[in-house]
Amino acid sequence: FYHNQDFTLRGMLYRTVYRDGKDRLLTRTENTYVKHLIVPAQNGRHAVRFPALEHTVNYSYEGSVTLPGDLKPGQVLPDSPVRSGVRYTYDDTYGNVIKYVDEGALSDPGDDVTATLGYLTDVQRYIVGDPTSIEVVGDGKLMRKRTGIYDTHGNLVNVSQYLGSQ
Repeated sequence: FYHNQDFTLRGMLYRTVYRDGKDRLLTRTENTYVKHLIVPAQNGRHAVRFPALEHTVNYSYEGSVTLPGDLKPGQVLPDSPVRSGVRYTYDDTYGNVIKYVDEGALSDPGDDVTATLGYLTDVQRYIVGDPTSIEVVGDGKLMRKRTGIYDTHGNLVNVSQYLGSQ
């Protein structure tokens, strides 16, 4: 299912449902978006907004629920015992993902893994989407860290990967 009621969200994936040949529900995924204001309305022009994916929730049924017939876009579906999620945070200027949280099982907040990202910001050359760093933390410990260096044209010239507890 896709959003089609709102201009900014039109065409954005809202819900995916998978069933087997006997209408048993296998999985479903639901996406939540937030509309970031990029340019406010001015001089009779409409505002410019960016539809940012904010949260994805995956439900796993493994055939435990039968759901016959056609589904409706706003139809409430049964909850599942196994749910996992992902959250995204964006910078307000360029729409880059600056934080990604894999929530793992939603019933266990202790299994979250967080990635924090940094980007090259060279406004003169409009190089604003090249990642310069990523740090992945889980259970309070640094799991992964990488940095990148770019030349004046935005070409990646060096990648450093940190090992151990640095």
